[in-house]
Amino acid sequence: MTKKKAKIVADAMSQKAAEFYKQSSYIRAGKQYYQAGSAWSKAKMLNKAAECYERSALSFVEAKDWNNAGESYMYAGATYEQNHECEKAAECYIESAYAYARVENWFLASKSYHFLADLYWRMEDWEKAYKSYDLASQAFEKADEIANSKKMDVMAKIAKGKIAIEASEKVKN
Repeated sequence: MTKKKAKIVADAMSQKAAEFYKQSSYIRAGKQYYQAGSAWSKAKMLNKAAECYERSALSFVEAKDWNNAGESYMYAGATYEQNHECEKAAECYIESAYAYARVENWFLASKSYHFLADLYWRMEDWEKAYKSYDLASQAFEKADEIANSKKMDVMAKIAKGKIAIEASEKVKN
């Protein structure tokens, strides 16, 4: 499919999703926005793709379909991250973790926190990375993923060490 055709398809899907949302058919709107996000991604229009994934998540939240909301927020976060919009990506990963936690899907909640922690790590925000790795560790533990929980504990300790190094460098200066 050419980029031009992909844009036309994505635009049509977005309009159809908006119609479903106006009719209070939140599940259908969520699915349609999700498909539109995928189509915008294929057209390399990452901003529009991320917005559609977020709208999809919000539609699923309205319908109280927490697993699909979490998945849509994860895709929105990944798309924002791919487009170098780290703050928006972080917000989406947090919302994803909250959505999964509402239905006690601890494994996917832990994955959301893990993606969030890795994002903060790349941003060199050690405090937030530490907190996110700690949350990921707790969620992995609730999911009976002890090995992954221990990995997150190690990453949290490394982040805490980086916080200490930064603090000591500030004192020296």
